[in-house]
Amino acid sequence: FDASDGPVHVWQRPIDLRDMYGGDDIVVLYHYTNATVFENLAAEVSAAARLELLVDPHSDRGPGVLASQHEPS
Repeated sequence: FDASDGPVHVWQRPIDLRDMYGGDDIVVLYHYTNATVFENLAAEVSAAARLELLVDPHSDRGPGVLASQHEPS
């Protein structure tokens, strides 16, 4: 898919971050990011480093991780 700000690619294999959470009430969420951040997330780094990559300190809603329950269509 070609968006106005560049091509969009969908990774067909999820990055499983469940080990970062000890509970069993897991909800699948989708996070949209650029290629550089994705490549760093896919690398073998610590959970803390992954979280740091995901956090957007300049979000309109305040610092946090923006994710959606809606899969790409």
